[in-house]
Formats: sequence, structure tokens, C-alpha cells
Amino acid sequence: MLLHNVFLMGLSTFMFAGTVKQARKYGYSLWGNIYDPEQTEMAYMIYIFYLSKIYEFNDTFIMLLKGNIHQVSFLHVYHHISISIIWWFLAYTVPGGDTYYPCALNSFVHILMYTYYLLALMVGKDPQKRKKYLWWGKHMTLFQMAQFLSMTAQSVYCYFFSEFPRFLSVLLFLYMQTLLVLFGNFFLRKHILKPKEKSNKES
Repeated sequence: MLLHNVFLMGLSTFMFAGTVKQARKYGYSLWGNIYDPEQTEMAYMIYIFYLSKIYEFNDTFIMLLKGNIHQVSFLHVYHHISISIIWWFLAYTVPGGDTYYPCALNSFVHILMYTYYLLALMVGKDPQKRKKYLWWGKHMTLFQMAQFLSMTAQSVYCYFFSEFPRFLSVLLFLYMQTLLVLFGNFFLRKHILKPKEKSNKES
């Protein structure tokens, strides 16, 4: 688990830095960038990102090996399977242009996410230490949802103002709504309802 989290922290940093570097090299703006097949270095970064989604299935295997069946939720399985399929489409169809944005943004989010997982592993189950070092877990979920909102905005922009394939803009828009609903439900249950139930029981 230690090696897995350290590796994904490093890989996410590599993908974020590499994608941003290529975007700057080719003079990309935030959105509205045209895909150019000659930008092979950007395509390479996006292909690596797609492969990382397949590697991340190891998250599930680790949970199963630890016997944490409850962690293999619908959200977890749906997210891992669906994102792998969608990124295959993106890497195969438009490995460049506006595809750079979700690649860079998600890589940055994953730097934070796997840092959190690594800290959780090192801290252990001590409630005081978890409160001291893992207080930002709640904000991590909100940041993930902000990411989905940002990608929703991008999909709308690309549909109307970009040469990004329209069917992919629609697909990304719909997919982001499913993630917002599922992650919103997770946030509500873990950080709003559960603390209230615990407080009521203690009262």
C-alpha cells in the first residue's frame, strides 16, 4: 500500500507537470484548443494518463485483499470502470487539444488524493492523529466535486465554441453529472448525516 500510494503520487505529479508543460509549449489557452495530430508529446502524456486509469484498479484489489469489502461501493466500481472507458475514447479520438484540461486537472487532484491516502496509512487509526493530520479529507471531496463542476463548464464551452467532437462534449457533460450526484451523496452521508447521527447517539 505504501509503494502503491507513493508511486501514484509520483505518477500524478509527472502527468500534471508534463501535460502543463506541453500545453505551455503549444500555446494553449484554458479551453478552446484545436487538436493537432503532430503534437505527439501531448498525445503521449494523455496516453499515459489513460494507462494510469487501468493501473488504478489496484485500489480495488488492495481493498479486497485487506478484507474491506464495504469500501468497494457502487461509486468506487462505477467510477473506476467508467473513467477507464471514457479515457480510452479520449486517448483514441482526441489525444490533445481540449483533452489536456481534464487530464491536467484530474492529475493534480490525484496528487492530493494519494497524499491523503499515504498520510492515512502512516497515521493509522489513532483518532487524535487522524483529526490532526487528516482534517482536510472533507475538503478533498469538495475539491473533487469542484473539479467535476469545472469539467461540466468545459464540456458546455467545447460544445458551443470549440472544435472538440460534439458527441464527446455531450458524453463528458452527462458523465460529470453522474459523478456530481454520486460524490454529493457520498459527501452528504459521510460528512453531514453520519456526524449528526453520532451526535444524537452521544446525546
